[in-house]
Amino acid sequence: TIGIPDKCSIFESEVSEARNVQEIRMIPIIDYSESEQRYVIRKGFVIGQVVECNRSYVFKGITLPDPKTQYVTHLIMSTESSIDSISSFVMNPEMYNMLSIFKPAYN
Repeated sequence: TIGIPDKCSIFESEVSEARNVQEIRMIPIIDYSESEQRYVIRKGFVIGQVVECNRSYVFKGITLPDPKTQYVTHLIMSTESSIDSISSFVMNPEMYNMLSIFKPAYN
């Protein structure tokens, strides 16, 4: 419950709509072009959508203080999958030949 004793006869609650809420941790995308980037883990809650692990997303929502700790928390209303350098990588014969210098030599 929400902190009200179960035997309290004055308070009544009714669930008008049920939604999935997913707690997530967010980190910045790795960008090798910037020489210095802070690695910050941020907490967020996604409402009504499923977010997959280790994928890049663009989120839209609001930033609020956590009621217990007052740390920054993001309440995310919409998600959009984005393309990162790993998911857009395509191996072709030319790339394969370039990367073959890293193959170990077998005797």
